[in-house]
Amino acid sequence: MNRPLMQDDDKHLVVQLSVLKQSHDDAHDKLTLSTVVHIHNTLGRVYMAFVGPAHKIIAPAVLRRAPQAVATSLRQSRP
Repeated sequence: MNRPLMQDDDKHLVVQLSVLKQSHDDAHDKLTLSTVVHIHNTLGRVYMAFVGPAHKIIAPAVLRRAPQAVATSLRQSRP
């Protein structure tokens, strides 16, 4: 099931984040995160000229660390 998770609207652009959950096998699911940016004007294009290249480096690094961060958070929240 593909679900919109977050949207941020601005005069210059709209950013959308969605999550797709797929059954991988009986014990595992696969999550796919997707982002889409709709640029509305020149300021949005200038902004993305700077943010886009950094996003392509930072986002995969953050996602690689996400499973460990979630596991740590769950361990710390146990009584």
